[in-house]
Amino acid sequence: MNLRLVGFEIKKLVEQPIIFLFLFGCLLFNTGLLLTLDVNDDYLNSIKQVNIEEGQKVTPELKENILSKEKNQRVKNDIKSVEDIYDTLQGEELSKKMIDVFQVQGNYREKLEEKYQQLNPVITQLSKEKAALDIALGSETLPVFNHLKNVVLKALLIESLIFACLIGLFYSTAEKLTKTDKLLLTSEIGRKVQVNKYIAGMRV
Repeated sequence: MNLRLVGFEIKKLVEQPIIFLFLFGCLLFNTGLLLTLDVNDDYLNSIKQVNIEEGQKVTPELKENILSKEKNQRVKNDIKSVEDIYDTLQGEELSKKMIDVFQVQGNYREKLEEKYQQLNPVITQLSKEKAALDIALGSETLPVFNHLKNVVLKALLIESLIFACLIGLFYSTAEKLTKTDKLLLTSEIGRKVQVNKYIAGMRV
């Protein structure tokens, strides 16, 4: 019976227009937050131009050409700092750093070491592909990540809390709005139904 009531409560919530209006408003608001992301167009255009003219991989020749003719200083700094980190990287080295940082002990230490050892074939493959030498938006990544973390994610958390409050308020006052709350308590079956509704509401 509880499962049937859970389905009924969900259906009752879905039938409320305010739920869809709220979700639609959140979608528009979050889209606006994403569109307001401040990205340096000159930097992006310069990186694209380098990619078209020089190729996808950062080679010594590309570095020399960029440092001699590129006007955008951020592009110069990013290209200059590119290194093939996978060439000397090992899973054991990564596991040691993680263990030292988080002070992992016991079984967790062994599992962590085993996990990072399994990364060695992946690191070897990336080294062969020279994946670390791909031209990327290095200095533009952190601002984008910070915007997503500090603005968009916080907005999603606040919206989730408001949504949960709306559901709770509606659920606790639905019978009062339809004036059927006291009617349920006039019979033994009705009282059992009310108890089951509370249990179903907790599951929702």
